[in-house]
Amino acid sequence: MASLKEKYASLKNEREGERKLLIQLKDMKEQIAQLEHDATIAEKDTDYNKVAEIRYGKIPALQQTIESLEKQIDDARAH
Repeated sequence: MASLKEKYASLKNEREGERKLLIQLKDMKEQIAQLEHDATIAEKDTDYNKVAEIRYGKIPALQQTIESLEKQIDDARAH
């Protein structure tokens, strides 16, 4: 019985960790959508420095983080 409780706790912790990663992933994708919207508005306002900062700085950085999170999620699911 003790070993089953231990295994249950272990699986529950793994699932909770995966859930947190999925929430982070969702939040980052929402941030990218907001940044794309901000870039569109900045472009209409002819603030091209801000557009470049968003499109070539902030968005690619978030995309790299998303790729890393997706890899962590895949690794967690593989175990």
